[in-house]
Parts: sequence; structure tokens; C-alpha cells
Amino acid sequence: MNWKKELQGMSNARVLDVATGGGGFLEHIGSYLPNPEKMIGIDTNQKALDAATGRLGAKGYEFMYMSGTELGFEDACFDVVAMSNSLHHFSDPELILAEMKRVLKPEGIMLIYEMVRDGITPKQQSHVFLHDFWGKVDTQLGDFHNPTFMQEELTGILKEMDDMEFLLSELEVMDGEEMPEENPEEMNQEIRGILDHYVERATSKNLENLEEIKEEADAIMQYVEKEGFDSAPQYYYLLKKKNS
Repeated sequence: MNWKKELQGMSNARVLDVATGGGGFLEHIGSYLPNPEKMIGIDTNQKALDAATGRLGAKGYEFMYMSGTELGFEDACFDVVAMSNSLHHFSDPELILAEMKRVLKPEGIMLIYEMVRDGITPKQQSHVFLHDFWGKVDTQLGDFHNPTFMQEELTGILKEMDDMEFLLSELEVMDGEEMPEENPEEMNQEIRGILDHYVERATSKNLENLEEIKEEADAIMQYVEKEGFDSAPQYYYLLKKKNS
């Protein structure tokens, strides 16, 4: 089974992408669907929604300001519901998944794309350290992040969903041609810039553990300079809603 082939076999599909951001994942899904009827992305970041509308609105994509925990749609009205690298942003993943399931039609497809932190190389550990660092700072500043999921943990959450059939988990494999050569010095500068950005945010809010944040940022940078950097594994998870 292949999630892309599942989508390719669906015609006139109604699609909802939750926490869509700039709409990139919704567009990716759309590239595999023949003649989709509706392509809707929702998010609570208006700036991202405006950018997505500017880029994709003329192609028929729709973007709405809406929380994923309170979807303003009727039950069983979408053929595909999706989420990319956002499940860890919710303090109660089961709640958001239940709401996504509610608006999914029987026999409809749920597609989750998420980064995991196990089975990784030292270079990929750099990505996990960086991701969890900015997640901790964001959480203290009011934008919740869970730590990066373990694959078994995430698979368990998805398999425990009532009335959903877990079909597959599939590691994303990038073709060599799709992976650009990275200049280590440029990569290190980019990562240093990300770390500095979050330290500056913590400083502007005078967080109580500011010194700890600065020390952690320096430790991450030292690790990256020693081990290098590579993207952590990311998996596609495909589920189907059972007929009740």
C-alpha cells in the first residue's frame, strides 16, 4: 500500500488540511488528487494564511482562520483530512485527532506527517536538539510545543483512535536529486541565527531561566559544529475511517 496511490484513486475529493501554515502540505496533497472538489486549509496564524491565499488562492485553494480543536464544519464532510508537522503543537493530540475524525467521511483518509526522534544519527540528533529547544522557548512564551515524538509513541496514539483503521507508516525518503548540497559553514550560520533568534525572544520577555536558555543554545551550537546537521526522520501515517 502507498499513500500517494490511495489519493490518486480518489476523484472529486473534499480535502481539509489542519494547521496548514503556508499551505505547502495541502498543495502537495493536491498534486496527487485527480479533480479535487474542495481544497481547504485552516490555521490560527493569519499572516501565514494571507501568504497561502496569495500564492494558491487563484488555483482554487481556500484558507480560513480556524482552530483545529473546534472545526467549524459538519460531521463527515471531508474525504481527506491531513496535518503536517503540527500534531506536537497541541497539548492534547487525542483531542485534535478526534475533531479531525469527526469531519471525516466513512471510508475517508486521514494523513499525518510528523517528525520523530528515535532511530537517528548523530547529525539528525542536531535537528531534534534544535527543534526541542525552540519548542521549549515557544512554550514558555505561550505557543505550546510537545517534545519531538518517539515513533512508537505517535504510532500508539494513532492506533488507539476509535473507528479508525491504521493502514501504514511510511518513512519519507528523499531522492538524491532532491537533496541539495549543504555548505557546513552556511548551515552553521543559519542554525546560529535560529538559536540567537530564540535567545533574543527569551531576553525580550525576561524569562526567569534566561541563562539556562543561553547555555543550552551554546551547547547545541557546539554539538552541531562537532557532529554536523541533517534532517530528522519524518513519517507519513495513513488511516481510514471505518463504516459505523
